[in-house]
Amino acid sequence: MELGVTERISVTSTGAQAAQRSDPGRITPDGRFVVFESDADLAPTDSNGVKDVYRLDRQTGQLDLVSVTAAGVQGTGWSYHPDVSDDGQRIVFTSGNDNFVAGDTNGSLDIFLKDMATGALTRVNTTASGAQSSSSNCTWPYISGDGSTVAFSSTASNLVAGDSNGDWDIFAKEVATGSIERLSVRPNGGQADDGTRTPMSISTDGNLIIYATLATNIVAGDTNGRQDVFLRDRAAGTTERINLSLTGGELNDDSWVPAMSGDARYVTYTSEATNIVTGDTLGERQIFAIDRFDAGTIGNNYCQTNPNSTGAMSLISATGSLFVADNDVTLAATQLPTFAFGLFIVSRTQGFNMNPGGSSGNLCLGGQIGRYVGPGQVQNSGASGEIFLPIDLSAMPQPNGFEMAVAGDTWNFQCWHRDVGAGTLASNFTNGLEIVFQ
Repeated sequence: MELGVTERISVTSTGAQAAQRSDPGRITPDGRFVVFESDADLAPTDSNGVKDVYRLDRQTGQLDLVSVTAAGVQGTGWSYHPDVSDDGQRIVFTSGNDNFVAGDTNGSLDIFLKDMATGALTRVNTTASGAQSSSSNCTWPYISGDGSTVAFSSTASNLVAGDSNGDWDIFAKEVATGSIERLSVRPNGGQADDGTRTPMSISTDGNLIIYATLATNIVAGDTNGRQDVFLRDRAAGTTERINLSLTGGELNDDSWVPAMSGDARYVTYTSEATNIVTGDTLGERQIFAIDRFDAGTIGNNYCQTNPNSTGAMSLISATGSLFVADNDVTLAATQLPTFAFGLFIVSRTQGFNMNPGGSSGNLCLGGQIGRYVGPGQVQNSGASGEIFLPIDLSAMPQPNGFEMAVAGDTWNFQCWHRDVGAGTLASNFTNGLEIVFQ
């Protein structure tokens, strides 16, 4: 494809114009594969005259009919709502066809997974033991970028134990193991008090799923009576509400159609709320975006700190991004004595050493401890009693040299500073700060 030139995707295998409409699908991150649905019979193997799912390889120009069995058997009904893995090899879609897999007798819409490498077509909305879902519909399938997980909406009551709400729920299916779990649940695992059917989004690794629902018991304190956007962390078993007001409170109107980047950093959604940003008086549907790790305070404090000579507690914090690739972290030590020298220290390990070396404070690090003592890194707190230090995540100081922080690492920080105790020169510490990088 030439730079700046628009290409028509929904054409026949010979490049001719389609005879009927086509609807949007998905594109892989590298732009090579596009999946979409079409009412037209675009390929020679498509003769059923109904909506089908296609994949176009923009690199080779090959157009493949996706909604067929490995033997090439077509369905007699619609296939639609496709999504594709990042490598373009796994495609999921919704279909009511009962001839795609053996034993499909539920007479309902099902979710299917097509392996483009092998041609295999399997049904996704089954129980962990492989039993088909009850006579209830399933829709809106989404597959993780790595192809490991499929999320979808369903009214089926038999996919997991204890599903008796008779409403739409969100489920996640592990492709390799067949295990399945319900995601639209309360903090204690109980059922939501309203249905969840809207489009959703899933992270590349399949762990995080974002969706919208009118349910009021997904998180504590949901009293606005509006549809909100929630992020489910499958590994942690937690759910957080994403669409919040300027002050961190509830929105004053509904939100819909959330989408999320593969790393779950960026989120977009539609809302009619007027208290998300300043100066919003429109009262109509608008699009909003969130950087979940945008130069805000990051990390979690721990460890006891003792008052310094001013009577205040010396504190440590950090701003920037949790993503190692951004290399954007600034440490801050505040409420220090004025014009006191200080430096930051770092370790992979937490610890507790009370008043080490006669200090008035406590050392909150253990194991191998590195010090930021390079040019310009030992600083004076000045009249404000504050020290700030941007750090390089590719060069974390340790006793035997520098180490590189990588995604999944936990690093702990603290600031040591000079102080005055009983009229003599002494020292103190801030509390500790733990940062888990992504």
